[in-house]
Amino acid sequence: MAVNRRRTEKIVNAHPIHDEPAFIVEHPKSGIGNILIIADIHYGIEHTIALAGAHLPSQTEVITEHILKLCSKNSVTELILVGDIKHTVPKTSNQEWYELPKVFETLSSALESVHIIPGNHDGGLRKLIPDDLANIELHPNSGAVIHGFGFFHGHTWPAPHVLNPPKAITLMAHNHPHVLFIDKLGGRASYSCWVRGHLNMARAVDRYPGIKDTGPEIIIMPAFNDLGSGTPVNTAKPEFLGPMLKNRFVDIENVNVYLLDGTDLGKLPDIVELSEIKRKHFVN
Repeated sequence: MAVNRRRTEKIVNAHPIHDEPAFIVEHPKSGIGNILIIADIHYGIEHTIALAGAHLPSQTEVITEHILKLCSKNSVTELILVGDIKHTVPKTSNQEWYELPKVFETLSSALESVHIIPGNHDGGLRKLIPDDLANIELHPNSGAVIHGFGFFHGHTWPAPHVLNPPKAITLMAHNHPHVLFIDKLGGRASYSCWVRGHLNMARAVDRYPGIKDTGPEIIIMPAFNDLGSGTPVNTAKPEFLGPMLKNRFVDIENVNVYLLDGTDLGKLPDIVELSEIKRKHFVN
C-alpha cells in the first residue's frame, strides 16, 4: 500500500501494521520514536452486549495489553486514538467509570504522549481522564493535525486544516469497514479492511475552498475492537456513516480496499460487482 507523497514536508514511512487494525508512522521527527494510530476501541462494549442477554467478561485488560504489545514491538513512544475510546452512549456505564481511568493511567505511564480525537461514543470522556495525566491531550471533535498528518473520527465535519495536512494524508474512522465475501452456496464471511482514496473535489471545494491540489489521501481505518458491528463496504448500497461519506465528499467510486494482511482487493466497484454476481447466482 504505497503512501501518497504529494506535498510532503519530509518522506516518512507511514503504513498499516501487517495483520493488525493499526497504522504506524515511523520516525516522523528527530528526537521522537514511532507513532501508533488506532481507532474504535469501544472499551466497555461488554456492558451493552450484556444488556442484550449475552454475558462476556471484560476485555479491557486484553485490549490494553494488545495496545502495549504493539507499542513495544514497534518502538512506539506516541499513541493517537482516532475516536470511540469508550462505548456506552449517551451515558457512561459503571464498567467504563471503573476501568477507563486505569486504562489512561497505564497508557500515560507507558508512553511519552497520548492524543485523543473524540468520537460519537466519547461524550463525557474528559471526566474519565485523571487530571494529573499531563501527557494525555484531548483534541476537538473536528479533528487535529499531528506531526503533519490529519485525523478526525468521522461523525462530524472535519476542520479545514485537517483536510490540508502537510503530509497529505488524513486518517478517519467511525465506519468499522468490512469486506463481505459470498460463496456459491450463499455462505457469508466478513473481514475488517482498510479503505484508501481521495476527496471528491467537485463537492469538497464548495465547503473547503482552501484545499490544495486534489487534497490528502483519505484512509478509513478498521475498528481495533472486533466485538462491534461493521459496515460492509462492498454491498450494492453501502450504508456509510458520517457527513463526509454520506455526502460523497470522499470519491467512493475510486477507493481501494485492502485486507489487514495487505491483500489488495482492488477498487470498490469491482468488488461490489463480484459480490452481486455471486448473490444473483445463488438466488437463481
